[in-house]
Parts: sequence; structure tokens; C-alpha cells
Amino acid sequence: MEAPLVIAHGDPDLVFSPDPQSAEIEDLREQFFESFKLGSESLGSESVDQFYYRLFSKANFRAFHSGLSQATELAREKRTVVRGANDVVFFMTGAGLQVGVSWDQRSSQLHISMEQQIRPTTHAVCSRFGYFALVMFAENRGHFAETPCFTASGVHHIVFQFQLNDELKIREYDSVQAICDAKGGGIPFEYSDVPTVRKTHAPLHAQTQSTSPPD
Repeated sequence: MEAPLVIAHGDPDLVFSPDPQSAEIEDLREQFFESFKLGSESLGSESVDQFYYRLFSKANFRAFHSGLSQATELAREKRTVVRGANDVVFFMTGAGLQVGVSWDQRSSQLHISMEQQIRPTTHAVCSRFGYFALVMFAENRGHFAETPCFTASGVHHIVFQFQLNDELKIREYDSVQAICDAKGGGIPFEYSDVPTVRKTHAPLHAQTQSTSPPD
């Protein structure tokens, strides 16, 4: 099984401000990327076909599930002791998908951001992994708080809104993978530098029925 790499150098307890201008963030990103390269020296020399075969492999989806589950729990736990509403936990799968997770305790919102390292971030990748994340959390009472979007930097964002005080449930990997294999869904993303409030509040489980991968 391909385990997720958690920033920095596998330290699962590191939580920090997402300010992109922060020197601390840039330093940590550099450490993260260097540690990733040390463990994946051949990634940059892979062919496009080899790269996407690894990216969409069951092992990488399993790593994504493990990383997102751990990062979500960390973000929720740390919110009780860390100042600031938007502290982010980052992790990266062995195939180079970097994910940031933050939790707003006041509104019960989970913010997930995704981008690819080494190669440009694509809609096809984020759509598939975004749908996988949706299925992971679809047993909860909730909806998209904002329209899934991507910014000029290529980073893709999803914000889930859950019911206040509900226990957050995360589907097990095998169940999520079976649903994704059967439905083959994807989440459409819109370009926006300013996330917009979702116009429809359809339940998450209904979204897993209606979404489809981009053309």
C-alpha cells in the first residue's frame, strides 16, 4: 500500500497558517517537496502514460483516502488548540497529488484543496479525486457550501457544509472505491478567484448520484 506523505518529512502533527505569502509556508513547502523528491526520484522521468497510470491507481486512491481521513481528523482536533480559523493540514500521495485540509469549527465547514506536483494540475484529476472525497463524506447531513472552483494558480477547492454538532462520518476505503467504480463520477469545477455560495443545497448523497466527469 502506498502511504500518504504528510508535511513535513512525515510529521503528522504539523499544522500551520495557509497564508501563501508566509515565509514559513514557503520554507515548509520547500522541505515537503524536497522530501517528496527524495522518495520519488524517478517521477519526473516518467512518461505521461506511466504518470497517470500511477495517479489513478487503486493504491493512490487508497493513499488519498488514508491521507484525507487522517488530515480531516487532525484539522478537527487541532482547531480546539490552534489559534486562527483556517489552519491547514497538508499531505501528498506518492503519485504527487498534494491536498490541503482545514476545518472551521464555528460553521462545521471542511475545506479541501488539491493540486498536482511535478505536472500541471488538471480538471480530470481533481474532478475524480473530488468525487472520491464527496463519496467519503456523503453519509453525513450536509451539502456543498460553495461551488467547487479552481483559481488562477490551478488549485482546486471544495467546501463541504455539515450540520453543526453532528458526528462526522467517513466511509471506509473499500466502500468508497466500490461506489466510484460503479458510478464513475466526477465533480465539475468553475473558474473563480472568489468562491461563490452554492445556489442549491442538495444533500451530499444526492450529489453522488447526479455528478458526472468532465468532457
